[in-house]
Amino acid sequence: MVEITNVYAGYGGKPVISIPYLSFKAGEITSIIGRNGSGKSTLLKAIDSLIQYTGSITADGMEIAGLSHKERARTVAYLPQTLIPVRLSIRVLVSHGRYAHTGISHRLSSKDRAMVDNAMELADVYTMQDRWINEISGGEVKRSYLAMVIAQNSRYILLDEPAAGLDISHQIMMMTILRRLAAEGIGVVITSHDTPLSLTYSDKVCMIKDGALLAVQAPSEIEASDAIMRKCIGYGIRTNEDEAALYKYRLEK
Repeated sequence: MVEITNVYAGYGGKPVISIPYLSFKAGEITSIIGRNGSGKSTLLKAIDSLIQYTGSITADGMEIAGLSHKERARTVAYLPQTLIPVRLSIRVLVSHGRYAHTGISHRLSSKDRAMVDNAMELADVYTMQDRWINEISGGEVKRSYLAMVIAQNSRYILLDEPAAGLDISHQIMMMTILRRLAAEGIGVVITSHDTPLSLTYSDKVCMIKDGALLAVQAPSEIEASDAIMRKCIGYGIRTNEDEAALYKYRLEK
């Protein structure tokens, strides 16, 4: 479990988020929702110790900021929203995910190579593994980086807007992959502006407004808490009664 206790974090000495207590469980997908500037990305960066914070953030009882770089990478993987199209092949990029598990030489074992292959298969980039990252589409770049994160085999995965920029079929594929990872015991935390998509696939929803935690609820509970959702994103949420609908939930004015 990731536990956040009395955490203040921000930039230039100015706090953006203030979280008295929040936890994310292994084996679950948690969506963090809120308007632009609410502190969603800042929270993910604090969890991965990419920005300074006060308070405590632990993973399975270990203070994340106190871990070595390799220990942290084996514990928490973070995928930002903006990804750099580096001049590497997809296979080489994905192989970087195994470096937290290798020695100084970073030589991959047969097990490492098998995990890289499996990650590329899951992210649907295996057949294009020899292509250069800087020569593929934005959606393909995102799936390649997802494969790298999967290969990293961390206990918790943090993803900032993972489905943004993907076509609908790959959005659903992305969330299906995350559900599979959660079923394998990995804790998955995502930020999302696509509320119907994230609620359909999430176990828990964390609602944030102006850096403050409004509520943490299961998707099935949110419809009964309409006022909180409207305060968070400006819209209500309803169960989609159309059995042919793509998502289980829909937004309502």
